[in-house]
Amino acid sequence: MSFTFRCVDAVADAPLLHSWVTQPYASFWGMLSSTVEGVVEEYSKIQATGHHHAVLGINDDGLPAFLMEEYLPAASPLAAVYAVQEGDIGMHLLVAPPSGDPQPGYTAAVMDAVLERLFENARVERVVVEPDARNSK
Repeated sequence: MSFTFRCVDAVADAPLLHSWVTQPYASFWGMLSSTVEGVVEEYSKIQATGHHHAVLGINDDGLPAFLMEEYLPAASPLAAVYAVQEGDIGMHLLVAPPSGDPQPGYTAAVMDAVLERLFENARVERVVVEPDARNSK
């Protein structure tokens, strides 16, 4: 199982992303009541920042499998709550809703692909994530 990446197109990908971020399991994404237009607005803003951007992970069948956002923690609200270090990169990850039976090791393969992508940048020393404390998964 392998994945490739492509940048999110806020307009073209909004219907797909909307179908993911409004799922109950994605409640921690904070967009449950969002509209497609709201998704366009949010991802247009993200892609325009210069320090935060979103990519889709594409599976072996050529289908979008997950959404990953990478960002510079020093330019984010995290900078106020932890000591950002040189070489930090932030990451958010949302795996697409399953389209069939669960595949053992699927999420681990997604995480491996994401981490490999992030650490391809020689300046990255560590990946920072901020899971919601209420997310028991």
